[in-house]
Amino acid sequence: MYVLLALVSCVLFGIGKFGIGRYRGRISAHGIVLVSATASAMTYVLFGVLTHELAFSPIDLIPALVGGACNVTGNLAFIKAAQRGKMGVVAGVGTAACVVPLMYSVLIGESLVPRAWLGLGVMATGLLLLYLPDMLRDRQESNATPVFLLSLVSAVCWGIAIVVLDLGTHISFMGTLALATLPQIVVAIVIGCVAGGFLGEVSKVSLVP
Repeated sequence: MYVLLALVSCVLFGIGKFGIGRYRGRISAHGIVLVSATASAMTYVLFGVLTHELAFSPIDLIPALVGGACNVTGNLAFIKAAQRGKMGVVAGVGTAACVVPLMYSVLIGESLVPRAWLGLGVMATGLLLLYLPDMLRDRQESNATPVFLLSLVSAVCWGIAIVVLDLGTHISFMGTLALATLPQIVVAIVIGCVAGGFLGEVSKVSLVP
């Protein structure tokens, strides 16, 4: 069952990143974060209510806020990278987020089964074969290095968020995830107020496919 859930998670993650690529430049980075975080919060609360697993506890608050801060940093970095560079390169580097939980498991003394190491090797090989040519081809461009670094920051932040939210949840995972969206919503609203909007210089008409 956990394998199926992991596959579904990967598919949804990819769809989300495709959406960012589809509307990059049309909506500001903080606008995308606000919409996605609000939709996520509603989903977590609804699912938690339906499954009777929704609860909010002070014990889960700090991990939720820390994980949420990591998530919003990763999201903003990814969106900025996607706006500057090719989605193939950005998404390829961003998939390295799953390495952080694996490395944490190794650091705390957990032994990974051979299949886990094999999967990690397959992912690394796929990353090199699919995305390294684009990275090398774009290396001469002035924004190639910033794009790569922003993508790497997003991967590390997402990976840390996964670890923090998983370890920090003591009462309700749905409640922790819902609380973790608060930093994203707050940061997006603050940036939007300072920047004067959420669409940037793009008209609303351009949002229509």
